Amino acid sequence: MNGKKTDQDPPLAPADMALACLARGDAERAESLLRAHLQHNPADAQGWHAMASIARAGGMPRPQ
Repeated sequence: MNGKKTDQDPPLAPADMALACLARGDAERAESLLRAHLQHNPADAQGWHAMASIARAGGMPRPQ
């Protein structure tokens, strides 16, 4: 860091973006974002937690 303060917010983590989609009622977009992210970052615990939140909210079908 160069010590200068900026007025920009840091970018949102994929899990945060997905949960924001879920909060707006767009569970399909939230799931899509997380699936793409987790495919390349399978160790992201925050991403898996967000995916569970989407499933719990009813945004993902249950396996039969």
